[in-house]
Amino acid sequence: MRVGWNIAVPPDHLFLGAHEKIAIDRSGAGDSPDQRQREMLVKHAINHAGGIPGMYDDLIRVIAPLGKHSGDAMLLKSRFDDEWLDNQFDNGGDGTMWEYELIYNQTSTDDGTPEGRKIPQSNPGSTAGVAVASLGADPELYRHHWLIKNNKELDDYASLIPVVTAIGQPASAQFIAETNALLDVDEWLRTFAVQVLFGVGDNYAFGAQHNMLIYIRPTDGKAMYMPWDMDFTFSQGATASLTPSGDLNKLLTDTGNRRAYYGHLLDIMDTTFNAAYLGPWADHYSCFAPGSPLDGFIATLTARESYARAQIATLFPATSFAITTNGGAAFSVADSQVTLAGDGWVDVREIRLAGGGALPLTWTDDNSWELEVPLGAGANTITLEAYGFGGQLLGTASIDVTNTSAVQAAAAGNIAITEVMYHPLPATPAEAAALPGILNPQEEFEFIEIQNISGTAVDLSGCAFTNGIDFAFDDGTTLAAGARLLVVGNLDAFRARYGTGLDSLIAGAFASGRLSNSGDRLTLTGAGGADVASFSYSDGGAWPGPADGQGASLILVNPDPATDHELPQSWWSSAVSGGEPGSGKSPTYAHWALGKFSAAQLADPAISGLLADPDLDGQPNMVECAANGDPLSGSSLNNLAAGITDLGSGPQPALRFTSANAGDIRLGVLESDDAVHFGIIGDYFLPAAGDDNGDGTWGHEVIDPDTLADAARKIYVLEAQWIWTE
Repeated sequence: MRVGWNIAVPPDHLFLGAHEKIAIDRSGAGDSPDQRQREMLVKHAINHAGGIPGMYDDLIRVIAPLGKHSGDAMLLKSRFDDEWLDNQFDNGGDGTMWEYELIYNQTSTDDGTPEGRKIPQSNPGSTAGVAVASLGADPELYRHHWLIKNNKELDDYASLIPVVTAIGQPASAQFIAETNALLDVDEWLRTFAVQVLFGVGDNYAFGAQHNMLIYIRPTDGKAMYMPWDMDFTFSQGATASLTPSGDLNKLLTDTGNRRAYYGHLLDIMDTTFNAAYLGPWADHYSCFAPGSPLDGFIATLTARESYARAQIATLFPATSFAITTNGGAAFSVADSQVTLAGDGWVDVREIRLAGGGALPLTWTDDNSWELEVPLGAGANTITLEAYGFGGQLLGTASIDVTNTSAVQAAAAGNIAITEVMYHPLPATPAEAAALPGILNPQEEFEFIEIQNISGTAVDLSGCAFTNGIDFAFDDGTTLAAGARLLVVGNLDAFRARYGTGLDSLIAGAFASGRLSNSGDRLTLTGAGGADVASFSYSDGGAWPGPADGQGASLILVNPDPATDHELPQSWWSSAVSGGEPGSGKSPTYAHWALGKFSAAQLADPAISGLLADPDLDGQPNMVECAANGDPLSGSSLNNLAAGITDLGSGPQPALRFTSANAGDIRLGVLESDDAVHFGIIGDYFLPAAGDDNGDGTWGHEVIDPDTLADAARKIYVLEAQWIWTE
């Protein structure tokens, strides 16, 4: 009676326009009628609860050649196959999957002869199971109970054997360490949880030696637990154990895993495993499967939910979220990090620093936690937020901590990304020879420079690039005031191009990822999860063109907390090919010119020279640079504006203007009564001496010491001077 079908469809007539093959599952649960489709409820719950691999199936009616095969069934569209995997993960079909199964010794044939067709499960007593454990390094010992489901031509058991070896060892610190390294443990716990709630018997979740899938995710090499063959849903009773599997119990010897598992149970009950949500769906599905009424299971579900909640309440006494360090009172430490402790109930999924991301935390017992929080200089008011499994805010707690040391944690106000080499020049033959085995060495020459823009040392512990590239700074990495550090694409490549003189500034090489040549978001996060620096660059629009494959890098015009990194005008091209890593040079006229002129124009001093006036507006390029003008616009500058201010001695002229930043150009405002004789008001100054506008420009105000009563008429002129340096 347990008859099902696999159906292939023509490639030019895909089922529902998407599926090359479908399956009809009528296996039932061994009850009467045996087609009962109670598995539909747990599959629906998996998809609604989230965080568990699931398939979207339908209920159908099968009209078969034999009347006894007619009835309701499940239509399986996208199963756990390459179609499903490729739509869930990058190159998902590259990962291998195995089905955990019993070994069925076939002892009978349809005609009683050894040559006859074997009758499946003809002698149940001859069925054998094998524990999830190591049987040695020989793949042949695994084939009969770990059935390879995809990529069969690769015949790859090498990635499965370490996983089952780790799971099969006794509970210990080594067991926890190895399963954490090889498994997506949290996904395993949530997959266990949903099947345990639904009482899925004859299944790995309840200790059976079959009925699960293990899949090695290609994105990170972690093993996932895929729920499989859940025909015997609700077969274990309302008061069945919440920890029925030996392998599950070993995972729960770790406090963090234990809390996560019971938290998953609670979350699935809150959102999905309850009569209010599943009752209407059971009624709905029963309409489509009159031979398999599902609404009768809601009473069992309600009893199971009540039992599970009572068990959780007993194991985890109710606890409010709180900081318990120093009794919650203020205190001081001489460090840029502080360890805080506190309490939280099992519904707490993560703890965040207000305004930041989740903090790494350790659960020291069922309701107690510890974590580290970064500190700024001086007084800090730390507010922690507890969040549940659904992302809901559960509570907040605050404490005041004073950092008495001379070091502060990295934050948005003290660290800036100051140079980005995102599209370097191709490797020279000598450079390529230094990088054997790398087919495309050009991107290996990328680098990022950061600078401490504060007046005190900054601790980079816990900081990491999380967008654009992946890189985590070593704990204890400290950056002195004004100092710079480099993160490079490839250490050998960087040394081949720039030598070893900058080795002391190199924090390390990209762990993974490369900067996109067409633009990307680059994010540096701090120990508390908040962004230290985050911006998007581009290879188009107003972004400096020479940085896009012409040899230059992006240089931040003004490393200041007020600078808006998102604005293209906040960046100039480096003045030299290859960028200026670790140089600490202030932007110059040459940097400004690189962003304004083409390569051909840069080669012609009559167009791009300091005193050239290519747009014939009467303003040489040096003045255009100083006054933030456009040297090719053809319109005269109108940047100097006069106003009136009163500092107590009467109204005085106030001259206001905007400048770009060029460290080799100084500015001054001249005044004259007769348009013939001019004198400087005050002294000359560099552009960066003004007020940072946050967009790569500076605002200036120069006040004439004379009051309006001292002269009936005055003429003011903005002067720019180039500072020659060797």
